[in-house]
Amino acid sequence: MLCISNKKSVMMKKYFLILLVISVCIISAETLCAPYLQGHYTTDQHSIKLYTQPENIPLNEFHTWFITIKNNNKNSPNILSISLDGKMPKHMHGLPTNPEIKNTIEGEFEIKGLKFQMAGEWMLIFTLNKDVENTVTHTFTVTN
Repeated sequence: MLCISNKKSVMMKKYFLILLVISVCIISAETLCAPYLQGHYTTDQHSIKLYTQPENIPLNEFHTWFITIKNNNKNSPNILSISLDGKMPKHMHGLPTNPEIKNTIEGEFEIKGLKFQMAGEWMLIFTLNKDVENTVTHTFTVTN
């Protein structure tokens, strides 16, 4: 009887440890994958937040940006589309890639395929389209 009880105890400890490791891995993965706020802008009609994945904007690597747009009041139009232009003002050139913007759900957009090939100051110019056009310019520095 004592032998069976010890086996059950050892098995329960193993199951507990396995569950603990799985839980830690899931929490760590969620934390590692969470988007990081890069900028928050307000226009007359909208509140715009820009997030990146990963936190530090990488040099010469494809990465993803996310945009959330909230109406400031119920009379503000919903954004139907976003266009993007990017440039490195001091070097007078644009983006080396042609990123794709996808409307994931109303008010949320995902930008895939961004890549910055040089360290330095960059600008992303977002044009929000509906009945009224708003432009938001986000300036940031990419480091080595």
